[in-house]
Amino acid sequence: MHGGFPDVTLAQQPSTPPSPPAIDGDDHPTRVLIVEDHRVVAEGLAALINHQADMKVVGSVGTVAECIPAAAELHKSKAAADVVAAIRDVARGKMLITPRTIATLLTKRRSIEAQLERLTPREKEVLTLMAEGFPSRAIAAELGISYTTIRTHIRSLGSKLAVHSKLEAIVKARELGLIN
Repeated sequence: MHGGFPDVTLAQQPSTPPSPPAIDGDDHPTRVLIVEDHRVVAEGLAALINHQADMKVVGSVGTVAECIPAAAELHKSKAAADVVAAIRDVARGKMLITPRTIATLLTKRRSIEAQLERLTPREKEVLTLMAEGFPSRAIAAELGISYTTIRTHIRSLGSKLAVHSKLEAIVKARELGLIN
């Protein structure tokens, strides 16, 4: 006992034998990187995965850029056996697409189509010229319309594409496949 606190010795408890590796001819464990923003959940997943003979957690991070929202919910919404099975399937080259992911993609596609339908042919022309680097006055001259009309089209594009600048409009239009 030091300074009023008892000495504590941590003993490792015997564990149950790990599950046998999958029969795929590979004797190296599948390396897994956990992306999870909740530390407790990440630690639980790491313990579960490391308990498998054919898997090894090589790291854990809290975020990843541009993740499909449904992917963040996959480890939280599945039973332990489903998580382990999904990791094995992906390691064998299978694609994992959940019904939630499909629904998310369909919703996003419908939103994109709705945005595209709201743009007039003239607004698409204005976008194309903006993307080519034409200033507003040059776009007006190119299309044979007034500068004021071009500014009205640009404001309308901003509203329809939910952006606040010409640059954002160009980026969004490229993301939507409206321009190259």
